[in-house]
Amino acid sequence: MADKYSSEITNEFVKFGEKPTDGSDDDSQYVTEVSGVLISIASIDFEGKPVGKYKMTNQETGITKAFLGSAVLDDLLESPDVEIGGDYKIVFTGTKPTDGAGKSPTKQFKLFKA
Repeated sequence: MADKYSSEITNEFVKFGEKPTDGSDDDSQYVTEVSGVLISIASIDFEGKPVGKYKMTNQETGITKAFLGSAVLDDLLESPDVEIGGDYKIVFTGTKPTDGAGKSPTKQFKLFKA
């Protein structure tokens, strides 16, 4: 008899950004685009600050991707036009310098709705 628990559910954690070229990080996790149905929005404490945690499932590939937000991405995904179950595409468009010495550049995004 076949095992009724044969469909494995997996989550792939991804990071937005360009893949590092200096070999300092595992570049397999870096993406510039994620698309699919938004299935969860949560807030977690990351390094003492609240950060959005999101999951999207791509209906064509069946892959669920989880990712953390940023100031810009959280702002986009907190829009009243964004809802769980909606079909979206998030595109990382690069970084913008941040005012202040020693501060990391701000990641920039565009959000599209199907």
